[in-house]
Amino acid sequence: MDSDYTYDDTTVSLSIGERRFKVSRKRLTDVSPIFADMFQLPSANDDPIDLPVDIDEFRHFLWYLHVSIVEFIKWDKECTGDARFRRLLGIAAIAHVYQAPDVVAWSVAQLLPLLSSVPVRDVATVKRLYDFALRAEGVDPQLQTQCRDYWCSRVRESSDPIEWLLAAHSLNNQYLQAYAYFHILGCSGATLASDSRLTVVDRLRLLVGVTNLRRFTKPKSICACTPNRKRCSCIQCGRPVIRSYCDSCHKWEQFPVEPVSEDQAQHSSTIAPITNQPAEAPIMSDVILQDDYGTLSLWEVFTRSELGDLIGHEAETTIGMLSPLAT
Repeated sequence: MDSDYTYDDTTVSLSIGERRFKVSRKRLTDVSPIFADMFQLPSANDDPIDLPVDIDEFRHFLWYLHVSIVEFIKWDKECTGDARFRRLLGIAAIAHVYQAPDVVAWSVAQLLPLLSSVPVRDVATVKRLYDFALRAEGVDPQLQTQCRDYWCSRVRESSDPIEWLLAAHSLNNQYLQAYAYFHILGCSGATLASDSRLTVVDRLRLLVGVTNLRRFTKPKSICACTPNRKRCSCIQCGRPVIRSYCDSCHKWEQFPVEPVSEDQAQHSSTIAPITNQPAEAPIMSDVILQDDYGTLSLWEVFTRSELGDLIGHEAETTIGMLSPLAT
């Protein structure tokens, strides 16, 4: 008998909610010590073992363990876009929960290139991606940063940044909340005033953000205005502004206020004027805004008032409409 191709395997019953699975015991124990220990319990051969995981993600994980090489090659060639993204994320998430590091490493290596090519628009999927990146810290040094940048790119391209704010709230992530606030300011005042999803605290933070952003609009005496170029942009400070006043041409002009890195805030020399479409916001690991009065993180732009008070969820005051944002 050929020992290399003689298999002695049994099946095990698993359940997630009302769904039952009968799968190969060996394939699970080969990749995960958690399953190996779990199946040593006396009850493992009796009732189905209940697993507290997402059923769709677990199905992706089982597909990875049971797929034939022929099926895998076909999938690898033909499966693209959202479907490929979700399958790889599901495999990675379950493999991490059950301590299958080799499977995690493979799926993350396959997943990372998709972050620059697959524009997933489903908030729940991107939220699961970021949540996985937080839990899997240390798997890949690029994972958390790239997943956060991917989240921000989805916010920028979304027609509903408030939906992304709610997701950021559920993660309790200050940076993602602030990034959503920043892009919510691009909505019309009427939309903000009538949207019931914005809480009192959200409205207060948006008003504080407008106030703080206007601190970055101090007119400068040096302007890039020339006789043939009626444009006012500061070339002295190179900092983001909403409006800049030219002492020579006596005109105000709108400019995009975009998050910038500290290095850019100190060395940037040009700021493009606003067109009908907002300029793309750069995505960076550490985002700050800076003026003559100091430096604020993007989160502090929306939470720190001019008096230096932090605005938290304990705020009870009623703010009302956001009509100042429309002016």
